[in-house]
Amino acid sequence: MMTFRKILLLTVLLLSLSAGYSQKKGQKSDKKPATEKGFDFNFSFYFLEGNKNKNLGDYDNAIKNYTRALSIDNTQPSAYYEIATILFATGDYQAAQTYAEKAVQYDKTNNIAYIDMLIYTYEYSNQPEKTIPLYRKLIASNPNDIENYYELAKVYQKLNKPKDAIKVLDEAEKKFGITDIVSVQKEMMYEQMGNMNKSFEEMKKLRDAYPTNLRYKAMLAEAYFQNKKIDLARTEFAELEKMNIDEGLVYLSLAEYHRAVDAQYYNYFAMLEKAFSCDDESLTYELKMQILNQLLPIARNDDYIKVHIKRLASIVEKQYPSDIALSALKADIAMMNNDYKSVQQNLIDIVAEDKSSYEIWEHLMNIDYHLQDFDNLYAHSKEASELFPNMLTVYQYYVVAAYLKKEFREVVEAVDYAS
Repeated sequence: MMTFRKILLLTVLLLSLSAGYSQKKGQKSDKKPATEKGFDFNFSFYFLEGNKNKNLGDYDNAIKNYTRALSIDNTQPSAYYEIATILFATGDYQAAQTYAEKAVQYDKTNNIAYIDMLIYTYEYSNQPEKTIPLYRKLIASNPNDIENYYELAKVYQKLNKPKDAIKVLDEAEKKFGITDIVSVQKEMMYEQMGNMNKSFEEMKKLRDAYPTNLRYKAMLAEAYFQNKKIDLARTEFAELEKMNIDEGLVYLSLAEYHRAVDAQYYNYFAMLEKAFSCDDESLTYELKMQILNQLLPIARNDDYIKVHIKRLASIVEKQYPSDIALSALKADIAMMNNDYKSVQQNLIDIVAEDKSSYEIWEHLMNIDYHLQDFDNLYAHSKEASELFPNMLTVYQYYVVAAYLKKEFREVVEAVDYAS
């Protein structure tokens, strides 16, 4: 996942190319005639001409003018940086790295934009070890930004050095106190090292530091259960059930626990219904649909699950009343119950919203035929023949329905077209 720093850096690059700025929060713009060594008219003239070219999208002449500026004073990091942003944005990553290195080399102020640019080129060229001293620079110059510690720890993790990563995170914890961004990463590091007791300690710290965030308690309970600490898991889950839960993912954690330990599905579905009904957005539509689709094959041979999957689908339908994928899933559920009229209506609702799926139309015509509903079969096959003129099955249904409706001219036309 792209971190805040990377998103911000890309924004800086785009702004640099479109508006001539390379600012970062708390940092002055690099776009100024005065340089680190003081005002130089000739350098500033070419530098500003380069800015003008870049703003107009004339990158070749922009680089030429920045290069002319550097021929007057080749120790100015701002010109190297501007060239690096153009080269990176236009795909010449190796050259961008060279100019970014020069920008950092000549910079005496630990300019965040210059350092970030160089970090990004190293990451892009898969040289994470070279970013370590740069993150240390950022930490030294901006010690109140916890993101720098987090990113440095991730570098050590990528280099398979979890102990070094933990040392960095310990530094952050000493400075900032217990935070989720640090403790969660430490927990992952200890798990990577196989030290589950330390991993549990980090989760307990989070649970105790943020008692109202029940996701951390659920996370600890799950970890206990997955590592065969059954009594500890049971205690955490039992306490969790007595709390005022308002987060879908916490109920989902409880549901999965009951699914694993209970002989019956009663508690599992009770927790799933609460999870699906929560107003928060932690349990997304996509995750709800994934759960329903996973339950569907099991429900085919279990009437108890059929009842509950239908109830869960109804909850989602109230939240997303016009969703086509949900309508299709409800049709599948109705089909399991041999409720063909409901299936037919669901499919009619789907094609009313979206006519593009041939599979849905074919399913609908199959149901029409199964119900011997030839009026609907005639209407649906006729419309489908206009939407999908090259599909033979459509014409087979159309011919049958038109014949039964005594629309003989249409029968002949359909046969001639299909042949």
